[in-house]
Amino acid sequence: MKRSSTSTMTRKLALVFAGLAVLVGLVLYLLIREAIMLAEDNVSLRHLEANRGFAEALYLTGATGPQQLDEVTFAYNDPAALPAFIPDQYRYAVREQAEIQTDYGEFFILVDRYYQGDEQKPIYLLAHAEPLELTEHEGGLISLVIIAITAILLSSLGAVLIRLSARLIKPVNDLSHQLVAHQGDPERPFTITPGAAREFQILTDELNHYRREVNRLLKREQAFARYTSHELRTPLTIIRGAARLLDSGGEPAFRQRQQQRIVSAATRMEETVEALLSLVRYERHEERLSRLLSQAELEAILEQNRPAAQGKPIEFALTVTGEPTIEASEAVVAMVVGNLVRNAIGATPEGTIQIHQDWESLTISDPGLGLDESQGSDEGHGLGLLIVTDLCHRYGWQFSLENRPEGGCQAQIRFGPPASR
Repeated sequence: MKRSSTSTMTRKLALVFAGLAVLVGLVLYLLIREAIMLAEDNVSLRHLEANRGFAEALYLTGATGPQQLDEVTFAYNDPAALPAFIPDQYRYAVREQAEIQTDYGEFFILVDRYYQGDEQKPIYLLAHAEPLELTEHEGGLISLVIIAITAILLSSLGAVLIRLSARLIKPVNDLSHQLVAHQGDPERPFTITPGAAREFQILTDELNHYRREVNRLLKREQAFARYTSHELRTPLTIIRGAARLLDSGGEPAFRQRQQQRIVSAATRMEETVEALLSLVRYERHEERLSRLLSQAELEAILEQNRPAAQGKPIEFALTVTGEPTIEASEAVVAMVVGNLVRNAIGATPEGTIQIHQDWESLTISDPGLGLDESQGSDEGHGLGLLIVTDLCHRYGWQFSLENRPEGGCQAQIRFGPPASR
């Protein structure tokens, strides 16, 4: 099915309006012509009424028979004296006023009664219609004037309508052209001409909003893929290396250590996958179990990430004054806290990383270089914070990361209800 463009719709609108204009013009012309004809008849009949008193005065003063009142009007006081072409229904009528068609032309007749003493007598006024009506030339001239005025009015109205429709469609055309032109540049915003309707401004704002959201989600998806690759690469490397060492043989204790390394790496991969999948689960009614974030769980996370500090004089100081109730799984907590711990390790040349938990929050403070110096130096660092932010938002936690006055930076998670249910 062929779709119409805005220019085609404008042309169709112009054609439809032209057809309606012709129809309206014809109707107006017929109505005005009919109104003029009715006005002519009313003027002629009022002409007879105006002459009635004069005719009655003539007969009361002794006049008899037909009397010519003006060039086209005659008076009669005897039905027998009326011209033969006058129908009998008017000869013997008591009161009548009409226009009649005869073989001798068109006439206006007025029938009435008057008193001469005590005797009631009829009176007739008869006027030839043609001299009182518009001539063919006058009628044609009036018709031309009517047509010209109607055409001018409708043309002006049509021009205004087409201009308004073009102005109304222009923002749509502009947005359509920008959609085509901006396909390869999602950073360029949509714009419309000043003075456009408020609804078009709302549409433009929403398009810009959706474009920003799509661009943000696209970048986030790309970052998600990079982060997934980054997080899974290390345990895969460990598993591959441990598998080679197992193939080389060795003492049972050595083989057992390699097996433990494989199991540990596989567990970390499983936790990573589970935590990442939690980001893309948007079931509004999924059931979650509340649980306590215990000190033992935090100690296990610190122990799991301790190898990242290998070769650095770094210590961990964990203090737990409360165990908050959360709905996130152990894998999610391991990813969030593990990322923050590894970021703190990466930003700290030496010193003590302090981890403090109470009933409402978890705080990780390091004496390292601070955000300005450390952030962005490692791909995993930035991507890890992105995942931490997403996971915190997913579970309704408030995440903040800021520099400490005494040096280093502080990451804090304030636990709260889930963001979506």
